This record gives sequence, C-alpha cells and structure tokens, in this order.
Amino acid sequence: MAMQQLPQQQPVQVPELLESYKQYVRANPAQVKRAEEMGRLGAMLLPVGRLGEYSELINELFYSTLGLVGAFHDHIIHGEGVAKLSCHRLRVMLNLLSHSEVVLEMGTRHFGGEAKHRQFVYSLECLKALVRLVILANTPKGSILMSGGQYDAKAHVLPVNTLQPQQQQQQNEQIPNAEQKAEPEQKTEEPLTPKNPRWVGKRSGKILKLGNALGEYDNTDANAAEQNQDKQESQSVTTSRVTRATARLIDTEADNMVRIFGEVLAILRPVVYIALVMRTTKKKWHPWILSMMIDVLSFRFSSVALAPQVAPETCNSVFECVVHKVIQGPGVLSIDADTKKAVAELGRRRLLVLFYLMRSPLYDNYTLAFIRSIRGGLEKLPVVGAIGGMIEETLQYYHKTHFYISAS
Repeated sequence: MAMQQLPQQQPVQVPELLESYKQYVRANPAQVKRAEEMGRLGAMLLPVGRLGEYSELINELFYSTLGLVGAFHDHIIHGEGVAKLSCHRLRVMLNLLSHSEVVLEMGTRHFGGEAKHRQFVYSLECLKALVRLVILANTPKGSILMSGGQYDAKAHVLPVNTLQPQQQQQQNEQIPNAEQKAEPEQKTEEPLTPKNPRWVGKRSGKILKLGNALGEYDNTDANAAEQNQDKQESQSVTTSRVTRATARLIDTEADNMVRIFGEVLAILRPVVYIALVMRTTKKKWHPWILSMMIDVLSFRFSSVALAPQVAPETCNSVFECVVHKVIQGPGVLSIDADTKKAVAELGRRRLLVLFYLMRSPLYDNYTLAFIRSIRGGLEKLPVVGAIGGMIEETLQYYHKTHFYISAS
C-alpha cells in the first residue's frame, strides 16, 4: 500500500513576515508603545555591571537598539503613506545616527583610545553638519529645520511664512501691476486755465479741448514748459514705483538670508566646538565661550526670521538690510499653526543651552563643585542621603560622553 505524500509547506518569506509585523503594529499602536516602555524599564534592571569593562557599552547598545526599533515603529504608525520631503534618505540617516552615535562613540573610545575617540567625534560631527547643509539647501525659502533636519513622522520642515515661494513671487509681481492700474484712476479733471482752454456743450455736456485753436492762448514757451513738467512728473512716478519694488525684493532676500544665517550657525556650532577642543583641551575656556556666542547669534537670527520687520527703503543692499533687521530685532509673531510649531522648535533649541553646564571647564570648576556640596548636605540626612551620590555618578557618566551633552 503506497504511502500518501503530505503536501510540503512553503517557508514563510521574509517580506511576508515583515508585512504581517507592520499590520500588527498599525493595528495595535498602544500595545507596541507600551512594550517599548517596558523594554527601556527592563534595560535599567539588567545586571550589566557583572560584565566588567564592557558593561556601559552593552547597556548603551541595548538602549540604541530600542531607539532604532522605536523609530521604525513610528515610521510604520505615522510615516507610511505620507509624502516624502526633500532629501528623505539623508533625513533618515540623521535619525539613525541620533540613536546610534553614543554607542559608536563609546565603542571607539573603548577599543581605539582617546585619540581615535576625538577623531571619530570630529568626523561624525562634520558628516552631520554636511548632511544638514545639503538638506537646508534643498528646503524652500522661509523654512527652518525641525529636530536638526532628522526624519520624524510627526514633525518635518516647518514654513516660517505661510506663503509658498511661488505665491510670494506672484504677490510681489502683482503689487506693481496693481499700482500701474490704479494710477489712471487717480487723475482728476484738469482745471480751465489759459494753458488748457476747453469748451463745454450746453445740451450734450461734452468737453472739447480747444488746445491752440484760440490765438489768444497760443504760447509756445508755456506749452514746452508744461510738457517738460509732465515728463518730469512721469519719470518721478516711475522711479518711485521702481524704488518701492526694488526695496520689496531686497527686503524679501534679506529675510531669507537672516533665516539661512541662523540655521547655518546652529549647524556649524558643534563642529567649531569640537575642532577647538581638539586643538586645545577641554580645560580651556575658548571653545566654551565661542560656542556660546555662536548659539546666541543663531537664536537672534532665527527669532528675527520668525517675525521679520520691514526694513526702510533707504537700505541699498541685502547685507545692509540684514544688519538693520538683526539690530532692530523681531517684530510681532503671527498666530498660525506653523509659526507656533516653529517657535516651539526654537524653544527646544534654547532649552539645550542647559547642556553648557555639563561641558568643561564650567562643569569641572563650578557645576561639579555645586553638586558635591549638595551631596555633602544630603549625606547627613537619613534615607535621602544616597540621592546626592546617585546624582553625581549620573552627571559624571553623561559628562564623559560627547554626544550626550553636545546638543547636536
């Protein structure tokens, strides 16, 4: 009796398995996020301290993996089906680096030493700055980079001005045309003078210009002077219109330059800081002070870009207009949703200034001494005496890792 052959089951393909996983994530977003939180909580309870010198590296590797998985889940839940922005792959690369740069830095320092560690940090900061400059060059006018240009399924590049560039250009072109159309309506009826004789019909009411038909009004010199005066007035009106249109174009270009200056300063600040640290040491004040100055200038430019004021028509160049706007300061903010989100982004950047407390030499000379004084006071109290030591250990852990306190 012949044995019946059972039908062979086809192996599950990886694309099908991935698609099933995506469908589950879309159907259960709350459970997925809760699982991510449980994973982070479990990472704190792992006995990685028993691994000796590799404990910190393995701990950060676990956190980095959880961050990458969370970013993938956010893309599935919020990002799929959404129109991609410019430089989409570069944005995704920045997002992946933000979740893995700490563990890469720790691995380089552990296996390559301090010299290799600084070279790696400098190279990665230069790469991130270059990518952000490319993204900035491909963003529309009147936009700022959200979250440093990283890909985010919930927040992308936000326009500062609600008008798109093409709409703004059309509006600028329509203003002179409207003035040209409105000009004839402003002309009033010329009064009856010896230089401008006319005849009005009693029945029809028609007005006929007599011109030089009357001999008593024939004055060649007066007519020539009048024609010259009309020509000068016409030229004056044309010149005034061109001047206003040029001033508007200069003002628009100045607003864009202010925005670009603010973003470029924010992008290059981490590179300048680590470059100065490599040339000197962390104990010198030059990198700290120059980095702070760049941040202050960036905040000033970005604030003016959000609420620019109209520069006077006396500005003859874009640079002069930019200087006037920066000195004058920001104007009144609009209340649209995009501007509110852009203001929130600038607020996030200002909050990152607190990391200056964690950077040397301010940390070594003042912050650490203040924390140790608090620790000394808490040690005398029961139960809460260990809090000061935990705070100091945590700050020391973050202080020695560049990408934890670089705010880049």
